[in-house]
Amino acid sequence: MKLIKDVIGTFVSLFKGLKVTLINWSWLRPSVTELYPEEKPKLPERFRGMPTLPRDPKTGLSRCIACGSCARVCPEHIITVEADKSEPKSKKPSEFTIDISRCMFCGLCMEVCPVKCLKPADHLELTCRTREEMIYDLERLMEMGGEFPPESEKETPSPQPSPASGEGEAAAKTESGGSVAAGADGGTEQPAPSPQPSPARGEGEAAAPAAEGGESSTPAKGEGE
Repeated sequence: MKLIKDVIGTFVSLFKGLKVTLINWSWLRPSVTELYPEEKPKLPERFRGMPTLPRDPKTGLSRCIACGSCARVCPEHIITVEADKSEPKSKKPSEFTIDISRCMFCGLCMEVCPVKCLKPADHLELTCRTREEMIYDLERLMEMGGEFPPESEKETPSPQPSPASGEGEAAAKTESGGSVAAGADGGTEQPAPSPQPSPARGEGEAAAPAAEGGESSTPAKGEGE
């Protein structure tokens, strides 16, 4: 019985495995063949290609400042950066090379760049005939990178009107605890009188008979004894 079950299970698993092949052989299913290289494949938006140096549309050059952060953080040490010593204040590289044959496409050089001058390329074809062709210099990196998109002008906020001198003084007095009241003729402002604190309940009852001219209802010390 065990042998028969094994034979049946073998044929069942065989037909399950060939199910995908039989479905794709159906003439009702459209073909999905791409005519490469005549038709280039459509790459996704977040495709991470080799690092490149796009040009600045204002200057036509790379935004690299030759700080060397990308060369230090690269785990394979395939980036070489040398600053242009003829113009120290310009902060531009005289040499910038990347050896793509050993690149890991990790993207650390793009993340650590302080000016974000390194961007991933959307090129899929990186085949070369020799190893020397896989070392990209500054000109080839800028050519593959293209240009940065033009920056949109930021709207400057409109200045808020400053308060008048009279309103500022009135606000200052209000914040300090006092209040101001306008005059009857609408001229100069005079400080309003502060309200007097109301007496307690016991003090009010004792002061009422004294105001009428009578003696206080509180007995003297000798009479109480």
